[in-house]
Amino acid sequence: MLNISNRYLTLIFSVLFILMACDDDSSNENNTTNNTTNNTINNTTNNTTNNTTNNTTNNTTNNALPRYASEITVNLHDAALQKVNIIEYTSGPDIADCHFGIKTTTSVPAVVLCDGTEVYNAGDADFYTVDSVETDAVFIADDGETYAIGDTWQDGGDGISGFNMTENVYVLKLPDGSYGKMEVLSAASGLVKFLVFSDPDGSDDLSCEEPQ
Repeated sequence: MLNISNRYLTLIFSVLFILMACDDDSSNENNTTNNTTNNTINNTTNNTTNNTTNNTTNNTTNNALPRYASEITVNLHDAALQKVNIIEYTSGPDIADCHFGIKTTTSVPAVVLCDGTEVYNAGDADFYTVDSVETDAVFIADDGETYAIGDTWQDGGDGISGFNMTENVYVLKLPDGSYGKMEVLSAASGLVKFLVFSDPDGSDDLSCEEPQ
């Protein structure tokens, strides 16, 4: 009877050992599965994050608006008043939405502001270093009797051989609340050339590059 019990005990221990070994294998398989799943999730998350970051960076770069100044030339022999729009970079005597214009007078042509435009004279400065609006800048508009800019863009010369430029840079506050800037580059024989820029983001960032 004792021998039978010993055999049963041996059999029971053998079965238990096999079951434990199988359980260990199952645990290892579960760990392998869990690790594989976690790695897959982490890789997917990292790839998604990286792709999102790259897409955001690429979209920001691709959607950045160009920041180039523009030269606009008008001919006062064609019309006594020539208007300029510095957002659309257009000019002409009949444009509806203008920001400033230049008109003939009995002496020196005068720069006039269109309705809703105000100006701050930043003085004789490099056009490209005037890249922001000064916090203490005071903007004024034409008042119907005097011109805020008028003939301050020149300091001598004549309309035939050419006027001498003061190289003043004029910061313009536009009717929509955005900002731009303007300088008169030359004026001779009726042709007046302006260098202009407006913030394409509709704000007060006046940094720009030379015209292309």
